[in-house]
Amino acid sequence: MNDSNSKSPTRKTNDIYGVLLPVKRHGQSGRSKAIYLKELTRYEVAAIGVITIQWAYLEHMLLLNTADLVAKGKIPMPHDATSLSFKRRLKAWSETIKAVIKDSWQRNYMLGLATKISNVQNDRHKITHGLWQWYPSKPIKLRSYSFRVPHEFSDNFDHKRLARLADRIGEINYELTYPPRKGLKKLKPDEISYSYMSREFLLRATGADMVALGVDLSPAAKFPPIQNIENNAKPKKN
Repeated sequence: MNDSNSKSPTRKTNDIYGVLLPVKRHGQSGRSKAIYLKELTRYEVAAIGVITIQWAYLEHMLLLNTADLVAKGKIPMPHDATSLSFKRRLKAWSETIKAVIKDSWQRNYMLGLATKISNVQNDRHKITHGLWQWYPSKPIKLRSYSFRVPHEFSDNFDHKRLARLADRIGEINYELTYPPRKGLKKLKPDEISYSYMSREFLLRATGADMVALGVDLSPAAKFPPIQNIENNAKPKKN
């Protein structure tokens, strides 16, 4: 993949993509070629996946929260609440907060939450819509970029920055799901009672292939811990 139309990075970069051939798909007799992610680690792929899943939750909670406010204020649903543009949906939510929430503390808190969402949106956009490269001179670092006019961008990430973003979106999702209410008692952990059986437990109990699902590592697989990758990130001098 060529990024000649984008701003050139300061260091030489290589694409993370590779060509896999031939590929035999499960349940099909034919074979085909495929582009696959040759140079992303399992930790990086996992972080990008978590960010994508968490952001989908955020978008749905934003709509539900807007609908709850509209019902509370007995006002029409904003047209932009279901817009394809996330910026318009976020603005519609903010305007609904201003129109419905009268308590200044709660209104300011929710508008502050809107600011938090706006602050992470830019990085989330780069991760979801960018092409990826890596730096041979510093292999721990990744580059996400786009040459689509007029929305070009170029930014550097590593697994720590990806993980921090996933955590920040998760924290925002908690606040969207359980917005604070001034004056109400906070529940203590020992006051919350529920039963739960994890998916991993049931997968193991039902005899699922835990290696194929990526829960357990294959004995033949050798993936060094992230800290080892960091320690050996600098190429050796000849």
